[in-house]
Amino acid sequence: GDHDDNIPHNFNHIQNEDNGALLRTQQDDDNAINNIQQEMQLLEGKTDKSPVSRAESINKIVEGLNLSFVKNFVLAVKDDFVRICKHGLSCGVLGEQLSTCSLLSILAVTTGPDWAFMYDQFESILIHYAKSSESFELRSACTETLAICCFIWSEEDSEIDRCIKHLQKVIENREKLTVDKITKNYFVSGLDMWCLFMSLIEDDTIVDQFLPDDLPAIIDLLRSDEVDVRLAAGEALALLCNTVAITEEKNNTEYKPYYFNGYFEVDNVLDLLRSSDVYEHKKIKKKDREKQRHGFKHTQSALLYGQCPSVTITINQQNFTFTDWKTVKTLSTFRHLLGTGFQTHMHYNPLFTDVFGVVINRSPVLVSKSEKKQKMSQSLELRKARDKHIKGGRYVKLNKEQEQE
Repeated sequence: GDHDDNIPHNFNHIQNEDNGALLRTQQDDDNAINNIQQEMQLLEGKTDKSPVSRAESINKIVEGLNLSFVKNFVLAVKDDFVRICKHGLSCGVLGEQLSTCSLLSILAVTTGPDWAFMYDQFESILIHYAKSSESFELRSACTETLAICCFIWSEEDSEIDRCIKHLQKVIENREKLTVDKITKNYFVSGLDMWCLFMSLIEDDTIVDQFLPDDLPAIIDLLRSDEVDVRLAAGEALALLCNTVAITEEKNNTEYKPYYFNGYFEVDNVLDLLRSSDVYEHKKIKKKDREKQRHGFKHTQSALLYGQCPSVTITINQQNFTFTDWKTVKTLSTFRHLLGTGFQTHMHYNPLFTDVFGVVINRSPVLVSKSEKKQKMSQSLELRKARDKHIKGGRYVKLNKEQEQE
């Protein structure tokens, strides 16, 4: 099925089918490790060559770790990765700092809780740049990396509290920054990572503590001039509405949108969410209209009925459907982070069993290319059979409609 209509703003469509090309052989993993090692040696000055640019080498390592799951290799060269990351963040070269943020995030995803010690080593420098860098691109990257690393690596409540407090400061815009093209990604990162952390917190605690504290700032950002910030704020609002609806259901009471009237004028916000070509009396650019209409449709549904769009993904011929905003936003975050490597990590990385609370039938890494070819052939035959069935069904339905005419 096509789930394009049911997805958050940064949730690029996940193809709802298994891709045989994602099946990995030991040779695939060995090649990935080999390529990563070459770039690490360049960075560490262990070869006669020097990297074309350190950022480019780090990006190649990130790509290798995204597209494969080689945890044992990463654990074995821990000290090398720590050195590369420490140098990369503190070097003062923007490109290398941004690439290092991506590297730290994928290292957290690859190693899971096994590298909990890493968070303590990088927390303070990430917070420093996230708060005070002159580059808002770096602030945004450090905010996301801080949150991802804390989410996966941190074992201390005090560390999680510090991270959430940073995200709240971003959302509340305590610096009174202008929300514009330069700063917008900083606010989007703050909102998206705040949503990620809500998945760690009990529903009742969100309703009793976070909703009263953070909702006014979220509504302010919903009125921003930047469409991406509006959409991210809309999803944070939707998460709160859905969480309220879930707690009301537990208490056997009916969800009503006017629950929120103590925080904002519900009818006024609904009018804002329904507008597609004018926003706060300002004309919206044509390319942003469809984007906003599509995104706000889900926020409207959440505010009116407490609903979340369902998102289904298929991993190793198993369907998983998620129907609450906390999980859908978490899925969105990791899909955005891993890009084309998302299916590979969902397939092989046990971290996601814990994060999403699902048991995935994992295929072992295949021994040979012939075994991979056979599996891919089976997957292709299944897909052809399914497509034939779907097309046949559509054809029959179309003929019947034509006969009726």
